[in-house]
Formats: sequence, C-alpha cells, structure tokens
Amino acid sequence: MFEVVSGFLAFALIPILLLIAFQIWMIYDVVKYQQKDRALWIIIVVLANTIGALIYFFTERRRRVKGA
Repeated sequence: MFEVVSGFLAFALIPILLLIAFQIWMIYDVVKYQQKDRALWIIIVVLANTIGALIYFFTERRRRVKGA
C-alpha cells in the first residue's frame, strides 16, 4: 500500500515542480526585462500563481521575443 501512495506522490510532484519552475522563470523574466509595470507583473504572477504566469507569458514575453 505504501508503494502505491509513494508512487502517486512522486507522480503528482513532477507537475507541481514544473509549475513552480515556470513561475520562477516568469518572475525572473519580469525582473530582467520589464521596464514599466514591473511591480504590477510581479504582483500578478505571485498572487495569481500559474494563471498569472501564463498571462504574462502569452501577453508580454511572447511579444518581446517576437520583437514587436
């Protein structure tokens, strides 16, 4: 029984760690590249968690990477 539980926890832990890494990456991107609205984006990414990081990724970061 403990093998099943530990296997499930290990399986569930991987996506959680990936989401945390994504949030840290977006906070790093905000701090490094955002000149205006830096504080606002940090608050959004921190308080809205993954949704905030996704919003930043699809609005600001992709626009900067494309060069628009």
